[in-house]
Amino acid sequence: METTPSAAATTINTGGLHSVQVNPRHHILNRAFALIYLFAILVLFYNHILNHLNSTNSFITFSISFSILISDLILAFMWTTIQPFRMRPLTRQQYPEKITKSFSDEINNFPSLDIFICTADPYKEPPLNVVNTALSVMAYDYNLIEKISIYVSDDGGSELTLFAFMEAAKFAAYWLPFCRENKIIQRSPDAYFNSNYTENSETQKIKLMYENMKKRIEEVIERGKVDEDYINNEEELQALTKFWTSGFTRHNHPSIIQVLLECGKDKDITSHGLPNLIYFSREKKKNSPHHFKAGALNALLRVSGIMTNAPIILTLDCDMYSNDPSTPQRALCYFLDPTIRPNLAYVQFPQTFHGLNEADIYASEIKGLFLTNPIGMDGLNGPNYVGTGCFFHRRAFFGTPSSFEQPEIPELFPDHVVIKPIKAQEILRRAHYVASCNYESESNWGSKMGFRYGSLVEDYYTGYRLQCEGWKSVFCNPKRPAFLGDKPISLYDVVSQNKRWSVGLLEVAFSKYSPLTFGVQSMGLVRAHCYTHYAFWPIWSIPLTLYAFIPQLTLLNGVTIFPKVSDPWFFLYVFIFFGAYGQDCLVFMSNEGTFKRWWSDQRMWMIRGLTSYLFGTIEYLTKHLGISTQGFNVTSKVVDTDQDPYKEPPLNVVNTALSVMAYDYNPIEKMSIYVSDDGGSELTLFAFMEAAKFAVYWLPFCRENKIIQRSPDAYFNSNYTENSETEKIKLMYENMKKRIEEVIERGKVDEDYINNEEELQAFTKYWTLGFTRHNHSSIIQVLLESGKDKDMTGHGMPNLIYFSREKNKSSPHHFKAGALNALLRVSGIMTNAPIILTLDCDMYSNDPSTPQRALCYFLDPTIRPNLAYVQFPQTFHGLNEADIYASEIKGLFLTNPIGMDGLNGPNYVGTGCFFRRRAFFGTPSSFEQPEIPELFPDHIVIKPIKAQEILRRAHYVASCNYESESNWGSKIGFRYGSLVEDYYTGYRLQCEGWKSVFCNPKRPAFLGDKPISLYDVVSQNKRWNVGLLEVALSKYSPLTFGVQSMGLVMAHCYSHYAFSPIWSIPLTLYAFIPQLTLLNGVTIFPKVSDPWFFLYVFMFLGAYGQDCLVFMSNEGTFKRWWSDQRMWMIRGLTSHLFGTIEYLTKHLGISTQGFNVTSKVVDNDQGKRYHQGIFEFGVVSPMFVILATTSIINLVAFLKSLAQIFKGDQNLDGIFIQMFIAGFVVINCLPIYEAMVLRSDKGRMPTRVTIFSTFLACTLYMAFSLLLGNM
Repeated sequence: METTPSAAATTINTGGLHSVQVNPRHHILNRAFALIYLFAILVLFYNHILNHLNSTNSFITFSISFSILISDLILAFMWTTIQPFRMRPLTRQQYPEKITKSFSDEINNFPSLDIFICTADPYKEPPLNVVNTALSVMAYDYNLIEKISIYVSDDGGSELTLFAFMEAAKFAAYWLPFCRENKIIQRSPDAYFNSNYTENSETQKIKLMYENMKKRIEEVIERGKVDEDYINNEEELQALTKFWTSGFTRHNHPSIIQVLLECGKDKDITSHGLPNLIYFSREKKKNSPHHFKAGALNALLRVSGIMTNAPIILTLDCDMYSNDPSTPQRALCYFLDPTIRPNLAYVQFPQTFHGLNEADIYASEIKGLFLTNPIGMDGLNGPNYVGTGCFFHRRAFFGTPSSFEQPEIPELFPDHVVIKPIKAQEILRRAHYVASCNYESESNWGSKMGFRYGSLVEDYYTGYRLQCEGWKSVFCNPKRPAFLGDKPISLYDVVSQNKRWSVGLLEVAFSKYSPLTFGVQSMGLVRAHCYTHYAFWPIWSIPLTLYAFIPQLTLLNGVTIFPKVSDPWFFLYVFIFFGAYGQDCLVFMSNEGTFKRWWSDQRMWMIRGLTSYLFGTIEYLTKHLGISTQGFNVTSKVVDTDQDPYKEPPLNVVNTALSVMAYDYNPIEKMSIYVSDDGGSELTLFAFMEAAKFAVYWLPFCRENKIIQRSPDAYFNSNYTENSETEKIKLMYENMKKRIEEVIERGKVDEDYINNEEELQAFTKYWTLGFTRHNHSSIIQVLLESGKDKDMTGHGMPNLIYFSREKNKSSPHHFKAGALNALLRVSGIMTNAPIILTLDCDMYSNDPSTPQRALCYFLDPTIRPNLAYVQFPQTFHGLNEADIYASEIKGLFLTNPIGMDGLNGPNYVGTGCFFRRRAFFGTPSSFEQPEIPELFPDHIVIKPIKAQEILRRAHYVASCNYESESNWGSKIGFRYGSLVEDYYTGYRLQCEGWKSVFCNPKRPAFLGDKPISLYDVVSQNKRWNVGLLEVALSKYSPLTFGVQSMGLVMAHCYSHYAFSPIWSIPLTLYAFIPQLTLLNGVTIFPKVSDPWFFLYVFMFLGAYGQDCLVFMSNEGTFKRWWSDQRMWMIRGLTSHLFGTIEYLTKHLGISTQGFNVTSKVVDNDQGKRYHQGIFEFGVVSPMFVILATTSIINLVAFLKSLAQIFKGDQNLDGIFIQMFIAGFVVINCLPIYEAMVLRSDKGRMPTRVTIFSTFLACTLYMAFSLLLGNM
């Protein structure tokens, strides 16, 4: 077994700067034990084979035995992969003091050092933590200090982080000399002032300075922006205004490089030099891959190469501060050793954490990963890279030791010497160039150069690939930890972080660079097995999950699956269990571990197996099968191009707006078009500025030529009459189109596209510093004003208003329903028309007389009082002959509305619908008063829409807090509570007593874009299904509330929609059960000769026949009906099924997420519970569901068996092993039982999880009882 160096160890001096200690005796013991244990494993499998060959039991028994065999095979495989770590462990000792003594003449020739600190989110990774990390390494005892350069990579591009480092740069001028003169060892200010420091006037003074800096940073973080009163000079103001301009978001911004300290120029208060300090954020665009942390590190690698190009690089996580100022010298003990220098890629220090509680209940130190395994790998080819606390040789990132991989420009060569200062314009220009998001296109970055892409665990993957190329590494583990980091203090954070690692590890395990294949070829079997052990970590989930359930469930049913105590084979299981656990315990404790912490470590191994590894494996599989759980997404309407102003291109929205602006409505000045841009994009505003100019020509052209097709794009793509006037207007449209597309491509509105001062003011007024699509003030821009603006013939123009409601991350926005309610209020203040038309951005008008058709109903006094809306069918242009994706959804958009029209009227389908404004304010007989009189439906607006009072009130009602504690979304306006706000709003209006009308003219009133890929179709339908179930299973369910409010028949129409996701159940069962029984020769339906057969025939042909006749009677074709019924089945197995799963998982708090930065913000109550050794649950998670289910089943199995033994119904001899496993798990689950039953704090197990887990445990028990009862 491994131990720390002892008298039996042999010390090997390697040249004066460091030495190696090996213990041959322990090597022999480890290998001897491995051989004995391997023999035991082989005997175990021999027993398995014998049992299978001699078995005559049922399929169920065979399945159970086979499951145990699979579990043992995986356990054996993982055991073999861990053995290389124990073949030749060694420890190293460094002598940093000898560097100064032995190399005093070469002191100025010490290599320069570039330090990379990575952060991504100022709210999950507080800037103050990052500042403390940076200050701790800026204060290194490195001579010369000017040779150090600290690069802070902020991948979120936050002005808050830049401000924090501006403050840190000022504080560093005092902190560095304070540390140097007082020989402070703990050089992170926060850690130092929380330790037992010596108090004196100098210390109190520096502490006060730190507290002032801390206060300013925290105030700015709380405000969410850097106000001018926090900016001290013109240089800071320029830095903040230069980069955070209009259109800046964390996912779409230019590169930012801000030199905060420049060595050689900036001095501390004692006139000593200061290191370089550079804030950096690489360029980002939505359509360019960013490769997470690996991409950020590669951008740092290039930018640092241009600016300083130090041969040694230290990478640090933002929360991993330096705990020893002599750490660089320790690394240099290896980098300056000529015997190992040529092939040495990196020196890895252990990842250590401060503030661990006595038992380390979450096993945060992960001793195997961060200590014992690296010690073992150090005796082979060196440890793996663990993402932080690692000194790299820059040359290692450019090819193999013997073959140099040339970068694109000579300035990036590792031996390039930078002569110019880092603030030189040429240096900064080149740095911005290599930080661009397109720089890596068609290059070897991420594949043969730099940190490697292809896995979420870029650290593991990069270290692995470097060693495959022939590089070596060294593990440096000094007595005083070199770095200390923050640990997660809640179980949810721990398992979530491990889940992400599991996904990344499987990405390597099953890639072409798998350690089992590529690794063995590149580095040999033994070393490859070390990396194989990590890569296949997630498959621990298989044996751990099976062993957590199968023995216990069989025990509950009185079935034995292991040898009796009296059976000689029993002792084989005893040896295998105690051998593995005993060795693991000895190894753990020999590396300064305690029994309490080892117990936590093995318990967390099991917890990770049932949570992180299991759900990481599931996420990996679903990701590679194209399955994902997403929130609300805009369905793509772009064909083979980029999205969002790219998912809903402004040119499409412009065409929709122009088509309704050109309505034959008299007078045209009575129309007001409001464009709600919920993304708050300057690109969309620019597009409508262009549209307003074009409308001056387009509207009279349509009116004078009696054009029917009034969407310019649709008109110019039709068989239009060509003449000089048409060509002239077409040229104008093409010019407008070109300008809009150029701006979209650039991603911003450059000044050369702005025509006048009014336009410039509009952009600079709203898109200011700190503006993002999720955090911005309300925007109201009047582009055309009726009564003032005229077309080219002197006729009036309709109002055209661009609008984006205020958004704040802390306020709910309620998706489309929230945007429509904001529009309802703003339009009420500005124009307050009694009739409202809602349109999707891609649903353009196809008939200029459509408003008159709607008025035929609104002006009819016989139906006027209760008429809420007139719904037109949703129709699509460009459908192929068979409509293969059934995009027209004839049932939803045509046949069902026709049927509902004979009852109380059709449902609202989200677009093409004319509303009476009064319908949004209470029932027909009971008016629901809004908060201010200007929003009353009968309020008459007298002042012009550009009047300051009107605009002020409009901004007020568009604020994100306006709806707080109001009836908006519940009794007023469009209704909240479902992703399908259209269905829900129409349903609730009809429940209140309103009626509707279906208007279906021969010429479609509106035409829209259809999805052109199956993925888009089923994804869109999946979102609808989630929303429908939100209604079906709410207190407003059509089956209960609906029946009471509108009667049984009408409520059934809405029930049909609300419960459509449950089509997935019969469709899924019928897709598998008949076929599987058929394959096994089992009949489940009547024979043809059986009279009951004809009942099945009638039911099938009757349902399908009627559906076909209804479809074809509404201008359908057989081909399209065939596509329709096929898509019904496809949706049943995809949209309905996964929509149902997503609804269920959403209401259990389960979500599948991409890469998330692990939260490092500490809640005070959580911190207290953590330090008391109490597990933190507190949130609803699927991973906790399986934990609770496991704990319940094991406890019940153990107690029931114990009771049966005391009663004499069971013999302990036969069920001992199963009881032992159950009891063993019960002991490990004690914190879970406590969280489920005994605790009342916020960190307890949520009640919903306990209830659901109990139900799941009962279900599993009953299922196994049924199956095993038929053996």
